[in-house]
Amino acid sequence: MGDDMPIPQNMLRNHGASSIKYSRGACLNVDLTNRCNMMCRPCYMDANQVGYVHELTVDDVRKILTDAANFKPRRQTAVMFAGGEPTISPIFLESCTIARELGFFSVQAATNGLRFALEPGFAEKAKEAGLRIAYLQFDGIGNQAHAHRKIANLFDVKQRSIENCRKAGINVMIVPTIVNTINNDQVGPILDFAINNVGTIAGIAFQPVSFTGRDDNIPDDQRKRERYTTSHLAHEISKYTDGVIDPMRDWFPLSALAPFADAVDL
Repeated sequence: MGDDMPIPQNMLRNHGASSIKYSRGACLNVDLTNRCNMMCRPCYMDANQVGYVHELTVDDVRKILTDAANFKPRRQTAVMFAGGEPTISPIFLESCTIARELGFFSVQAATNGLRFALEPGFAEKAKEAGLRIAYLQFDGIGNQAHAHRKIANLFDVKQRSIENCRKAGINVMIVPTIVNTINNDQVGPILDFAINNVGTIAGIAFQPVSFTGRDDNIPDDQRKRERYTTSHLAHEISKYTDGVIDPMRDWFPLSALAPFADAVDL
């Protein structure tokens, strides 16, 4: 079968034991590159670690997105470009445009924000290309909360990135990776920061640490010391809010949204 031939629907759906039978995909994740303009931990990917560069071409991206768009009924309405750092891919802007042209409702990027902060006009170019949401890596409040990433003024950079995205009309979802003993004390301040900037910050996507990628081979004692789970997060926020946010009442799995999405389709 030639590369330009459409894939039959039965082949798109047939993935053996991994076939999706009863639920729907929410977001298609596309890693544009394994390069990154930072070299820090934690990082659930092995960016800059494998000794070679792997990047998708425009044809690769177009095929991936076209195949996803061909699912009937339509499964994904959002696409997330990630990496590595997706914004340093030479085809990042073009990929956003392709996703928008194929009808993806929400074009997103998982980013450290450096290019949005440091390159004049980049946020505007990304918005024009079709980017809707920047999922911004965010460790806490103040430069000290970001010090483990080895950039002295990283919080200042994050604030500039947020402001540039706001001016360009790109929504910002802050994404804190919480690591015990590193920034678990920042859960409450991050919540306050989002609330106090509700017109600028679309929300928080907390991500308890995942010991993969650069952190795959850390010693067991460090893994035990730094382990942090969603349950820890729920109780941390409950404690910080004096029980206003209750871990047994106010938390639900993301998959619970699927029935509502199906109803919207109907």
